[in-house]
Amino acid sequence: MQRSTDRIYTTHVGSLARPPALLDLMKASARGDDVDPAELAEAERLAVMDVVAWQRAAGLDVITDGEQTKPGFYAYVRDRLSGFEPRPDRDPMAGFRAEIDSFPEYYEQYLKSAMTGGMVAPSVPVACSQASYTPEIHPRIVWAKFEALAEGARLATARLW
Repeated sequence: MQRSTDRIYTTHVGSLARPPALLDLMKASARGDDVDPAELAEAERLAVMDVVAWQRAAGLDVITDGEQTKPGFYAYVRDRLSGFEPRPDRDPMAGFRAEIDSFPEYYEQYLKSAMTGGMVAPSVPVACSQASYTPEIHPRIVWAKFEALAEGARLATARLW
């Protein structure tokens, strides 16, 4: 954990906007379409490099991958936890319905382009048995993501200095 007695460190929490090409690949993969894993990995790598560079350029102190490689929370549950089943008949936006109904003009425009607007994995997972973590991600995938973070930081530093 980074600490300072001189100032408050800044960062953000959660996902940053994904590029359209990456979203298209993620949606195709979620639909079960044939997606080249190398093409998806390269799109993820480039997206991570970009969001790291943007964060550095904005002056953030604590940099993240912007969740570029994660198609969304529900998909994370599906991919990393056992004991859940998809329920396509459930509305993934139900918890936000009151706010959406309060600001319909804004959300009509927003949901067309937001991650949720083109839901990568448009079904709500429901616990059906004891939950547990599925096997860990292959170390090569973790290393590739780390390298993309490092390369994005290097590029941002080169642009800033």
